[in-house]
Amino acid sequence: IQLRRAFPAHYEECMKVTEKMLSMNPDLYSLWGVRREILIQTTSGLAGAVQHVQEMTSQRLITSGSSGALPIRTDKVLDSAKLSNADHSVVRDHEFTVAASGIRKNPKSYGAWHHRQWVASHFTFDPESELSLCADFLRADERNFHCWQYRMWVANHALVPPEREFAFTEEKIRENFSNYSAFHYRSKVLFLFVLSVDRFAFHSHFLFAPVLYTNLAYSKATKGCRRITAAAA
Repeated sequence: IQLRRAFPAHYEECMKVTEKMLSMNPDLYSLWGVRREILIQTTSGLAGAVQHVQEMTSQRLITSGSSGALPIRTDKVLDSAKLSNADHSVVRDHEFTVAASGIRKNPKSYGAWHHRQWVASHFTFDPESELSLCADFLRADERNFHCWQYRMWVANHALVPPEREFAFTEEKIRENFSNYSAFHYRSKVLFLFVLSVDRFAFHSHFLFAPVLYTNLAYSKATKGCRRITAAAA
């Protein structure tokens, strides 16, 4: 693969070989990179889209993860760079299939989840389909943090109403009170309510007041939200 990836005549063979290998072991990170590299070289307009996404990402300076910061919900500034014609849809669907196969092999494969998000970042996609896929995987493993993170990315990109995601976390928590991943996701969504002008909706969704303090991190998050909301009222 290393030798043939440099020659366009061998691109198709490389894609077939990497797909087969990743179906057996989705944690071969370098092979996902080879696929993306070949896609950029062979998909019309993708190189420009990749550059545009990188530039916009660096300009937005969005932080997330352990810092506790929530991705900024903006308009779909990246959509102009996305690829959407019929040929591109075939490429997107196939890469989604390859990534899904890897995820089924290892539901917590960093490489497979990253590849799926990369594809979604550069091709138009159906948010409802991706949210449904996340729901399916979370039924199989309700604490799959890779899936929760991807769902957050999809919801943020598609501007899914925070009320809807809040309701989804409520459903998962009712299924399993000890689902700390759902509580963590819920704490992130709470900050979106703080940013919302509909303060009534924010307050009306505090349905778990008696159980919030069973999780220290979640307790701190909700206390902070209440202080901010009270100051803004």
